[in-house]
Amino acid sequence: MRTRWLAIVLGVSVALNLFFLGFISARAFQRNEARAEPPPHGAPGSRSRRARQRSRSFDWMTEAQRDELRPRRRELRGSRHAVEDALRAEPFDREKLSHALGELQRQTDAIQASVHQFMLQRAESMNRDERRRLADTHWPSRDGR
Repeated sequence: MRTRWLAIVLGVSVALNLFFLGFISARAFQRNEARAEPPPHGAPGSRSRRARQRSRSFDWMTEAQRDELRPRRRELRGSRHAVEDALRAEPFDREKLSHALGELQRQTDAIQASVHQFMLQRAESMNRDERRRLADTHWPSRDGR
């Protein structure tokens, strides 16, 4: 009788170990796939239209321009965290939230102004079709054109 229980416990243990090993392997595989290059547009397994659009929305920028924005985007995320922290803080500090929101707005405006300047520079060198594609990426047509 004792051997039978030992066999059952051993079987359950092996099953749980295999389950967790498979689960951990699948998670690791998904992380590696997320870092891999995305499949071509419309290919099986390609991301949703919205995700594709978001990732391609700044393809028109040069790598140097994107490099210039990266540290500023990190600062922007820090400002967003500061706003969140101020909202969650107890006791609530209105002045701290006001300052955090002001800093977030300043950084958002500065990054947007840079992106607009980059777009203006790039649009000057584009032909008509390239400018239309750029417009379609950022501002989907209002009238179905």
